[in-house]
Formats: sequence, C-alpha cells, structure tokens
Amino acid sequence: MLSILLAAALLAPPPQIINRPRRVGGGPDEAPPSHNIRGTLRTVDEKSIVVEDADQRIITVSLSEKTFFVQAGRGISRSEFQAGDSLEIEALQDREGRYQAMIVKLLGRGRARAPAPTGEPTARPRAAAKPATEEDGPPVLRRGAPPPRPARPTPAGQPSEEATPAPLPEKPPPPADPRMALLAQAREAAGSFIESLPNYLCQQVTTRSVSRSRDRFEAQDVVTANVVYENKQESYRDIKVNGKPVGKSMMEIGGSTSTGEFGTILIGLFHPATAADFQFSKNSTASGRAAAVYDFEVERQHSAWHVNVPGQEIIPAYRGAVWIDKETARVLRIEMEAVAIPKGFPMDHIETAVDYAPVRLEAQTYLLPVHAENLMCERDSSACSKNVIDFRNYRKFSADSKIVFDPK
Repeated sequence: MLSILLAAALLAPPPQIINRPRRVGGGPDEAPPSHNIRGTLRTVDEKSIVVEDADQRIITVSLSEKTFFVQAGRGISRSEFQAGDSLEIEALQDREGRYQAMIVKLLGRGRARAPAPTGEPTARPRAAAKPATEEDGPPVLRRGAPPPRPARPTPAGQPSEEATPAPLPEKPPPPADPRMALLAQAREAAGSFIESLPNYLCQQVTTRSVSRSRDRFEAQDVVTANVVYENKQESYRDIKVNGKPVGKSMMEIGGSTSTGEFGTILIGLFHPATAADFQFSKNSTASGRAAAVYDFEVERQHSAWHVNVPGQEIIPAYRGAVWIDKETARVLRIEMEAVAIPKGFPMDHIETAVDYAPVRLEAQTYLLPVHAENLMCERDSSACSKNVIDFRNYRKFSADSKIVFDPK
C-alpha cells in the first residue's frame, strides 16, 4: 500500500507501498460517482492520460473509444495534446478508485516541466525535533497502537530523468564531530551496500491486517513468497495467499503490498540527491547493538518515495529516524512517516519501518532486512491497513544454481 524510489542508484524499481482498498456500501447497480480533475498534462497515449493536479497528486485516468476531447467547445484529436497543457477531465470513478475519462477539455497550452535542479540543495530551516519517547524495541508504527498521532505508475518501467540521482561524490574528509563522523561512515557504508550483496534467496511472510478502530487490528490473510535476489534485482516466486497459489505477481494479488525493503529505502535515505537533513537525537539499542539515533527530514522535491492507490500516486515529503550501529556504522533500523499529504489523496497517514540484522550466508555475514511494517490509514477515519513482514531462511546461491520451488 506504500512505495519509495531511487532506482538509478540501485538498478531496481523505486520503493513503493501500494494500497488497493475496496469501497464499502452501494449496490452493484449504483451509478459510479463523477469527478472533475484539473491539472497539468504529464503523458497521454491511447489507453490513459496522466495529469498532476494543484496539490501534486499524480492521477492516471483511463481512456476509451467513448472519451471525447474538446477545446473551446469544438472536438479535437488526442494527438493535439502536449505535455504541460492545462486540462480539465470529467471522469467516472469505479469501486476500486480508478478513473475513466468521459470528456477531456484542453484549457490552455503550457510547456513541459523543467528538470529538477542538479546543484547543491539550498539550506532550509529545520522543524523542531519531536521528543523521542518510545522505548527501545521493534520498529514502532506510531498509529498502530494508542495514543493516535495527528494525521499527517511511478508507472512500471524506468524512473523519470528528473528522479535520477546525481553521481556519488568523492569521499569527503571526516567531520570533526564524532556524531557527524558516524553519520558520514553510515552514508559511505550505505553507498556500497548493494554492491556488497551476493545472490541469495529468502522467504517473505506478510501478515495483512485491517482495523476499524485505532487500537485493534484483525488479521485478514497471510501472503508468502520466495524472494530471489539476483544481480541486484529482486523477484517474487511461488506466491501464495493463505497457503493457496495465486498464479499472479505480487503487484496483482490485490490489497496492500510494498517493495524497497531490500535496500532501496536504505540507499535512498543516504543518497546526496535525497538531501536528507539529519540531526542527532539520542543513544539507544537495536538488534542488541549499541546505536546512535538520528532524526531526519526529506523535502518533497528530493523525495523518491512513491505511494499508490488505484488511479492516484503521490511522492511525499517524509521524516523519521535511523538507528546506526556505533561500532560498524551500519544501519540497524529505519522508521519513516509521510508528511504534507495532499488533501485530495484518500489516505492521510502513511508509515513504514524496517529492521536490519546480521545474516550469515555461507562463510560471510551481511546486514539484511529481517522485519518490516507498513501502515496506511484512510482520510478522516479510524480505518487502517497494516502489513507485518518477516524475512526468513536466507540462503546464498551461485549463478549456475538451479532454483526449484514447491509447486503445492
């Protein structure tokens, strides 16, 4: 149900959380609601049109033979539309939240969005750090238990040019402040993280729960999959829901899914293009190790976190905390929370947390994800979805290994 992106650094898709909520109420014969969508055209083809509205939601609207294109009251061809044009779309929305265009109006000509600046990020004032009141332990999804906190495709394929991070700079001299020196070491370790990983397999077990109150979740199903990490790419095989094979990809099974736990989140946080603002918070422990905790903030223009629901996508600003091993400078935990979520987006609270721990693969030990949690809550509602993910049975394999999964 949530997602994140820094694919160019990882040669992998952006981290994501995807939610496919089912609408409640209304019979099968109820007419779908209509919506007026205003925004700037990003892309258009024979199947869909993608616009970015004023609050920076990226909205995908399906086209059909019945879609009518118009300018100043006269019909025009779809081919006359260009990136950057100002549009208004009259659309129907189905029970899954997807949009179907009826009329697409060209309101004015524009120009394509300029590429994101590639220079050094400008300085920005930092918000006051929130007090660290949580006890040490597993990752904490803050709305997953009382008291509640106040609310706060990229389409499949290659990331856009404006999302491509700049090359990693040469190693700077170590900072004089020991706390900043540890942070610099962690950044360097994160930069080499993907390159150090071997090809491996593991089992992913995801328990998906929903809640109609703020403090009580009920398990809905358990999704299991064998994860193959090969040549810096992850893929999912033998996917089952409640023990039954589904014959679909992880992104097609419906409900809440996520990607990025195997390194995209980690690399994205420390990449220079993300321009994360770090501030030391406290000393703590994680995975039984002494750790330093740093709060961080990432502005929207530097964010690579993609959050999707049917027909809509946002790339939000986010804040959180990272636990860094004092001895090895390796990241042991990351917690993230989306902020400034557009009011038109159907979810108003989005969090994710990942725990890393040493995993032995044959003769060597690697820091790999062992546990993750995602939380997403509907706007102005206590209804939430939560995924609890465990990664088990890591094992290494070589390029000539044969992978055989249980067909049952």
